[in-house]
Amino acid sequence: MSKPLCATAQALVTTLWAFAALGAPPGAGLLDAAAAQLRGGLGGLRPPELATAVWALATLRHHPGEAFLDAAAADARGRLPAFTPQARRRDFLDRVGLGFGRLNLCLV
Repeated sequence: MSKPLCATAQALVTTLWAFAALGAPPGAGLLDAAAAQLRGGLGGLRPPELATAVWALATLRHHPGEAFLDAAAADARGRLPAFTPQARRRDFLDRVGLGFGRLNLCLV
């Protein structure tokens, strides 16, 4: 079991995004710890943060585990009906779908 990171979920997502944007994976230990901590609080993330977390982990070529992916997919599916306008819904689905696609997984 990884030691919990001393950061908010939003800070973890931003950190994952930065590593992914730079193309500089920080190592499996930090990625595993971040995914484990985020898994417990996915419902508290705003939709763009959820999409960014999935995208960043996929861009870093890190498989966060089935529990994280199942929770992220369920959360994403549950939020889609509430999105307006249509373009925002498409953007969210595109980002989450891209992340799952990079891991060779299906969102549905």
